[in-house]
Amino acid sequence: MSLCKVFLFSDTWEQINGISSLYRGMFRYLATRRQVCEEVRLTWIFPSPSPSVKVAGPVTLVGLRPILYGPVPRCPELKTGIINLSDIASIEHHFGCPDVVHVATQGPFGLAGRRFAAKHGIRSSGFCHTNWPAYSETYLSRFVWNTNVGKRVCASFGSQLAKRFFAHCEIVFCHTSASAAQLSREETGQEVILVSEFLDTARFPICASGKPPKTDRSSLVLVYVGRLALEKSLDSLLQYSRYRGITVHVVGDGPLRPKLITEYPNAIYHGYLQGPALREVIEASDYLVLPSTTETLGLVVLEAAACGVPAILLRGEVPSEIVEHYSAGVLVDGFGSPEWIETAKVVRASQRYDALLKGCRAMAQSQSVEFGAKRMLDAWRHLVCAS
Repeated sequence: MSLCKVFLFSDTWEQINGISSLYRGMFRYLATRRQVCEEVRLTWIFPSPSPSVKVAGPVTLVGLRPILYGPVPRCPELKTGIINLSDIASIEHHFGCPDVVHVATQGPFGLAGRRFAAKHGIRSSGFCHTNWPAYSETYLSRFVWNTNVGKRVCASFGSQLAKRFFAHCEIVFCHTSASAAQLSREETGQEVILVSEFLDTARFPICASGKPPKTDRSSLVLVYVGRLALEKSLDSLLQYSRYRGITVHVVGDGPLRPKLITEYPNAIYHGYLQGPALREVIEASDYLVLPSTTETLGLVVLEAAACGVPAILLRGEVPSEIVEHYSAGVLVDGFGSPEWIETAKVVRASQRYDALLKGCRAMAQSQSVEFGAKRMLDAWRHLVCAS
């Protein structure tokens, strides 16, 4: 089998977030597979304050210093910029012309990858990691008109952005059928491949034992893991940190952290955590809670499941699909009323919680990064064979 070369363009790598964690886990797994090293060569191109090249198994990490390098609006921890086209030409000169271009993010680097593929007639794929309709509704409606009609218009605008961005991609990867439905409704016409299996079981080994029964229904330990930003709807969760017996752990950072600490001082703020420290906080919790409507998967849902911690999610939102399939969590209609807190307490103290833990194990076992990596590699090989 001939070597398959893939250039992957991303606006994030050195930051702690779901997208970086997903690909890091995938690359760590691929580095352990000797056969993959002989069949595939991946070149990950990302923004960096200084140029760098690092080889790890079948993956070469190439950091480029872009033009106008700086923070992204509303996401200051993420820095990117415009790629100098001569830099891409230099990468192509050193590593050869790629067989496939993969667009990992929809930022300046992703746009550059898309243009590069179109200009040279290279087959391409993209990954819909971002729920653009929900993001557009959250942010744009605040500046246009914050009514139901205005929100629908802003969500439609986000859908159009996604359609235009992925227009030249022959394959679009999505985490769930709900994400895929957003693209199919826009009649993008590409092949859509569902792939959610990105649990790095080397970092999050699957918990084999259950938790002891909890007879005290007055207490509950909740954890949130992610960015502290407007689109995450954290007020709807943190308001319950004022309730007696409710402990809320917040793992992550972002522009809203100072505001949240001031308004909800009873919550416990850990900042960014990784590895054993993150696992320890998750394992000590009764539930992982994600109140956001903008998630496309929530990698932390899989990581929590591996730790033996069910998730509480909004019913009908994208991540709820996989959790509902495995009965690995509790789905609620909203966080405005404290009824969901009472439901969570009752479930935690009942045999139903044991059933949720079994669902967590089943979900974690089926979502290993081994399966996700294989599905993406097979799709790229198929593109090369079809050319």
